[in-house]
Amino acid sequence: MLQRSEGFFAISNLGRGLLLAAIIALGYFIPNNFILFPTHSVVQLPIDHWITLQPAWIWFYISYYPLLIAAYFATTGLRVQRVYFGAMSLSAIVGFIVFLFFPTMILRELYPWHGDVSWSSMMLAHIRGADVPVNCLPSMHVCMSFIAVSVISFVVRRVGRILIWMWFLAICYSTMATKQHYFVDFIAGFALGLTSVAIFLRRYDLLPHWSDLMSRA
Repeated sequence: MLQRSEGFFAISNLGRGLLLAAIIALGYFIPNNFILFPTHSVVQLPIDHWITLQPAWIWFYISYYPLLIAAYFATTGLRVQRVYFGAMSLSAIVGFIVFLFFPTMILRELYPWHGDVSWSSMMLAHIRGADVPVNCLPSMHVCMSFIAVSVISFVVRRVGRILIWMWFLAICYSTMATKQHYFVDFIAGFALGLTSVAIFLRRYDLLPHWSDLMSRA
């Protein structure tokens, strides 16, 4: 059963959220802008060739950001917010270490598009222009989206759980359809997200409750 948070998790929700946002941002943007070691190309699998560049999926790709915010405030005052804070912080730190010491990149020049001036293509071009094609493995979009939908599962009903997990799957696909990531990045991101959230679900005695929710999703 969910309980109200105490101590550190009883202070300003906004202040705690800003701290978490800073941890996530620094963990991603420092290695994104200060590449200290040679970059490696991510391994491509057959599925990466089957999934073509589809700019329209950029909208699901950027929907990751409101998802993270929604998950944080949806769990305000609840013990499950400790899981969110801990799992997100841990995954950001692990991602930072991997990105810093083993930078990986995606070869965007393999996926050009021509003559398309749709809103989707312009948004994709904007994202590509603002984001260096490194920090690929693990995919933090997949990792942190998994953590977000895991904690939201505690506070929504069955239909809501189905919808948010469909949202998660759409974000996962969008990372490959926009050619921001390869399938290997998805697997690594999913593994990191699953491990991080499991550690903190167990830490706060919520793993059995989460497993029960998933069995009834």
